[in-house]
Amino acid sequence: MVRERRVAGEAEAIMIEEEGAPGRSRMPVSEAIGRTLVDRGVETFFGLVGSGNFAVTNALHAAGAAFYSSRHEGGAVAMADGYARACGKVGVASVH
Repeated sequence: MVRERRVAGEAEAIMIEEEGAPGRSRMPVSEAIGRTLVDRGVETFFGLVGSGNFAVTNALHAAGAAFYSSRHEGGAVAMADGYARACGKVGVASVH
């Protein structure tokens, strides 16, 4: 069973841990999102740089995905859409 719990004093407030899974460590939700998207084939993502999504942006980058910054949410979505249409891959936009 996977459960969420809030952890005081850490950068990401929600951690994911599995009960009854010996040897498995806890991981921040942002890291779980990054790993899951990259494991599903996401190679490139577009978005805004800012404190609202900084943890997810860093997690995706650490998992091996390339990040392209935009100045506006609409630009990031348009870039992800164009990428998907041109490359035939999943287009991902991360906005606040």
